[in-house]
Amino acid sequence: MNKYLRDEITAKITFNKHSFKNSPFTLEEFKKIIEKREIYIWGGGLEGRGFFLKCKKVLNLKVKAFIDTRKFKDNKIHNIEVIKPETFYSKYADPNKVFIHVTTAHREFKRIAIAKNEKYNFIRNKDYTVQMDLCDYIPIIEVTGNCNLKCITCTVGAPDFVKGSLMKVDYYEKILAKMSKDIPFLTGVYLYLWGEPFIHPKLDEIIKITHKYGLACDISTNLNLDKHLDKIMKAEPDILTLACSGTDKNYAVTHTGGNFNKFHSNLLKVKDCVDKYKLDTHVRFYYHMYKHNLNEEYNFCKKLADDLGFWWYPIIAQLFPQHIYHHVVNNKPLPPQYHEAKDLVIYDYEDHIKTSFDKRKSFCPVYKAFPTIRYNGSVVHCSLMTDPTVSKNFLDEDFENLKEKRRKQGEDTCVSCMSYGMHKFFDVANVDIKMEKGRRVAVYKNTENFKAKV
Repeated sequence: MNKYLRDEITAKITFNKHSFKNSPFTLEEFKKIIEKREIYIWGGGLEGRGFFLKCKKVLNLKVKAFIDTRKFKDNKIHNIEVIKPETFYSKYADPNKVFIHVTTAHREFKRIAIAKNEKYNFIRNKDYTVQMDLCDYIPIIEVTGNCNLKCITCTVGAPDFVKGSLMKVDYYEKILAKMSKDIPFLTGVYLYLWGEPFIHPKLDEIIKITHKYGLACDISTNLNLDKHLDKIMKAEPDILTLACSGTDKNYAVTHTGGNFNKFHSNLLKVKDCVDKYKLDTHVRFYYHMYKHNLNEEYNFCKKLADDLGFWWYPIIAQLFPQHIYHHVVNNKPLPPQYHEAKDLVIYDYEDHIKTSFDKRKSFCPVYKAFPTIRYNGSVVHCSLMTDPTVSKNFLDEDFENLKEKRRKQGEDTCVSCMSYGMHKFFDVANVDIKMEKGRRVAVYKNTENFKAKV
C-alpha cells in the first residue's frame, strides 16, 4: 500500500485548468496595432531579447528602449538603452506615442507592469501586450543527448539513464523552421535538457541559426569543457547559465565527476570572451545550495560572480523529480546515488514530498515547457521526465494534434503526478536567503517552518 497522500479529485480539477492561449493577433495585425508608435520592451530576459530579435529580423520594427529594474552592462541590451520603470512612466508614458510589450516572466514584476500600464491608461492588446497572451509556450530543444558529468541529484546520474547523441545542425534548423511557423510569436528557446550543450562541436552554428529566425536562446552548462568555448561565446548566446555547487572537493561530489579548477578557469575564459568580443550575453551564475556549501563556499562563489559582473542566482539543490515521481506514485526504489544525495540536500525529501502535496492545487510550473524535443526529434510529455513520449518525430506532427495528444496523455500522466503534488516538488528558485546566528540559511518563500536543517 502506498504510504503517500493522494488526491485524484483535486488533481483532475487542477489539470483541467491547464491550457494554452491562442494569440489574438497575426503578425501583420500586430504590426498594424503598433502603427507608428515607439516600442518599449518591459523585461531584459530571454523573452525580451527574443522579442527584440523578432522585431528586427521578422517584423522589421525598431525598438526604442528596454524597461527593467536590473542593472545591465552600460545600461544597454543590443545597444538599446535600458531604463527604469519609474523613468519611463514619469517621462514617456503616453499611449498615443508609445507601445509597450511586457515580456518579463517573473509573476510579481508582470503584475506590476500590467498595473502600471492600466494606471497610465494603456489598454491591453491595444496600447500594450503581454508575451504570455501572444505566445504561451516555452519550448526546449535538447541539442546534446549526453552529459560529461553524472551528478548524484540528476536523472543523468542514475543507472537507467539512456545515453543520447548529438542533434544534427540541419535537423535543428528544420525543427526551428516548423516551430516558428507553428508558434508565430515565439521569441526564445532553451537549448538544453539532459545533455551538456558544450559537447556539441557545432553549437555556435545552432546559436546563429536561432538568431536567424528572430529567436533568443538560453544555454545552461556545467562549464567543465572548453574545447569549443571561444567559438560558442563568439556566436553570442543570449542567456548563458553557469551551474556551480561549491568549491574543491565539495564541488566534485555534487557536480559528480566535475573539477572546480576547470570550472573556475573556464569561468574566467567566459569573462574574457565577453570583453574581447563585446558580447551582449547575459551570464547567470546559478549556485546550487546544499547543507555543506551555504557559508564560506557561498561567500567565495558570490564574490567571484560579483567580481566578474555575472548575475548571482542561488537556488536550492534538489533531487530531480523523475525518480521521486516513480518512487511516490509507483512505489519504485530510489536510484543508488540518491541515497548519498539525500543526506546532502537542504530539505529532507520526505518532508518535501509532504509540503509538495500541500501545494497540489497550484499550477504546474513546467506545463508550459512545450514542445520539449529531445536530441532525436522525439517530443516528451514533460521536461522533467525522460518518458512518456508524445511523438517520435516533431517534424511529422500537426501542432494542434500534437497538443491534443499531449492533453489526452496528461489525463493519466499529469493527473497521477498532481494527485500526489509531485508537480510542485522541484520548486528550487522560490527561496529567501537569511542569516541566523552568523550562519546562512535558505528558506522557501511562503512556507512556514521549512528551512535548512544545518
